[in-house]
Amino acid sequence: MKKKAQNNLYLTGFMGCGKSTVGRVLAQRMRRPFLDTDGMIEQATGASVGDLFRTRGQAAFRAWESLIVEQVARQRGCVVALGGGALLAPINVARVVRSGVMVHLRASTPTLLERLSVDARPLLQDCPVAELPARLEQLRAEREPGYNLAIIAVCTDHRSVEQVADEILREVLGCDA
Repeated sequence: MKKKAQNNLYLTGFMGCGKSTVGRVLAQRMRRPFLDTDGMIEQATGASVGDLFRTRGQAAFRAWESLIVEQVARQRGCVVALGGGALLAPINVARVVRSGVMVHLRASTPTLLERLSVDARPLLQDCPVAELPARLEQLRAEREPGYNLAIIAVCTDHRSVEQVADEILREVLGCDA
């Protein structure tokens, strides 16, 4: 399923699934710019994602996220790591679908629990440890409709970043790099 080089390649998926890490590797292999929407929000606001959630709330963060997705969608030929909740907003879904192709990175709940630092994840900070698996499942279920718009889903459990990147290159671009 070869895709045009000018399209953006968007990585979507739940927090901790590897979007930013895999995105950097893909961008390097594809010789494309890498953009991370959460990083762009932090740069634009001068505050971390966690600080934005704490001081301005989730609605303000999502407004910034939509502005950044709009900017990214105007660019071409980039590898983009979307924030885990970016596709909650229908306008973001439309922008992403119109400007590129999406790959859904998946990870199991046990894998996510190993990878996530609860302190750095605003939506998990007030959650008791015993309730984390249920909270992860709840958040994932809310986001799943957007993730399911991806052209493929790639599981990142027990796989190296290189293995995940190889699969994406094969499936999306029809090549190995």
